[in-house]
Amino acid sequence: MSEDNDPNKRDRDEEKNANQPPSESNQSPNQPKDPISESEAEELADQIARLLGNVFGLTLTVLTYILYGAVLKIYWDWFVASSWLLAPALPIPNAIATVAIALTLLSWQTQPEAEVEAKVERIGKRLGRAIGKSLFLLLFGWILHWFVGG
Repeated sequence: MSEDNDPNKRDRDEEKNANQPPSESNQSPNQPKDPISESEAEELADQIARLLGNVFGLTLTVLTYILYGAVLKIYWDWFVASSWLLAPALPIPNAIATVAIALTLLSWQTQPEAEVEAKVERIGKRLGRAIGKSLFLLLFGWILHWFVGG
C-alpha cells in the first residue's frame, strides 16, 4: 500500500491542519477581516457626515421652496387674482416651481468646503432665514392686503 492512499496518514494530516490557525490564503469567507485603521474610520465618518449633510441640505432646500411657494400663492390670491378678474388661480405646484426656478437662477452661490460643525450652523441659519423671511413676507403682505382692500 502506498503512502498516498494510507487512510491513517490522511487522518493525521487533517488533525494537524485543524489545530493550526488558518492562514490568509485559506481563511474562510465567514471569518471577520482585520478591523479598519483609525484614519480609515475617520475618513469613513467624514464621508458619512458629508453625505448626511448633503441629504439634509437638499431636504431643507425643497422645504424652503415649498414654504416660499405657499407664500407666493397667498400673495397671488391677495394681490393678483383679487385685483384682475381674468387672472387665473395659481396652484401650489406651479407656485413652488416658479419659486424654485427663480431662487435657483437668481441666487446660485458656491461656498468653500467647511467643517461639519460650520455646516450644521449654516443649515440652522438657512432654516431660520427661510422661516423668518416667509413670516415677514406674510405679515407685510397681510398688512398691505388690508390697505388695498382685499
